[in-house]
Amino acid sequence: MKNTYKSIAILIVLLTSVTKAQMFIPNPHEGLIGGGAGLTWIDNEPYYSVHLFPEFSFAKFGVGLNLNLEFDQEGKLRNENFNETSDYLSLIRYLRYGRKNDPFYTRLGALDYATLGHGSIMYLYNNSPSYDTRKIGLELDLDLDYFGIESVYGTFAESGVFGLRTFTRPLLATDLAPIPIIGGFEIGATYTTDFNPNAGVTNVEYNPISEEYVVTKDLGATEIIGFDFGLPILRTKILDSDIYFDYAQILNFGNGRSAGILLDFHGLGLVDVRAKVERRFNGVNYLPAYFNSFYEIERYQVIPESDAVTSKIQILQNGINVRQWLLW
Repeated sequence: MKNTYKSIAILIVLLTSVTKAQMFIPNPHEGLIGGGAGLTWIDNEPYYSVHLFPEFSFAKFGVGLNLNLEFDQEGKLRNENFNETSDYLSLIRYLRYGRKNDPFYTRLGALDYATLGHGSIMYLYNNSPSYDTRKIGLELDLDLDYFGIESVYGTFAESGVFGLRTFTRPLLATDLAPIPIIGGFEIGATYTTDFNPNAGVTNVEYNPISEEYVVTKDLGATEIIGFDFGLPILRTKILDSDIYFDYAQILNFGNGRSAGILLDFHGLGLVDVRAKVERRFNGVNYLPAYFNSFYEIERYQVIPESDAVTSKIQILQNGINVRQWLLW
């Protein structure tokens, strides 16, 4: 028994260290493992819960797994989570080919850090913020040098987040193409929206007869359009760097601009490191990176105690100030 507790304690320390590393963007050409650990109660019995999400890579292909393991006080694995075929299929978090910024990149399943362009509208979007709310989404990017697309669809099970960015490098078709930096000048246009029926809800009332919440005010789907310009100031095997300027307009609300520099370090072993320094010029009723890591949680929540709603669109209405400088 004592050895079991000791082993679990060591595992928790190791997993905590790995979890901190998830601030970085994983290198899809290497294996990856992350996770966490805790204590849960099932049928009034304590279980040690270990959640692992490793990725296994084969050339450009990658498979992300989702392992939710529960051990009793004797160290025995609780096998009730693996009784049916669907339980084993649920172990697969995502399938992917390539990586972001490759000529062709796609990912199907859980999306952990989906980004369009420089991230002024969609930045590190996560369609599955918890183990119990996993969704199947899609990222699909195509870069043909002269032009290309980036696309994100949050979930196939219901109406949800959709984003599309198209871009072109017009100078590649001219005599300026061989000139460093200038030749790679890029122009992009982005459209994003959320088709989820709760995306625009700002107020509800509880109906005691049907025992349901009835929407009393709905602003409809949130739509954002944007334009951007970028210059690749450095391209090496170890480091990519771009400077950019973005403009974004949340339809029926405010707009904002941002300028910054992106740094993408490659070849550091297990991880790639992506850094971003940005200066923001935010207008009234505008939120930069509206579709972010917490959007699926912030979109819409009902507070039963007060029959009130908290939603992201309410933040737009209230005009809450956000940071003008970003270092990430």
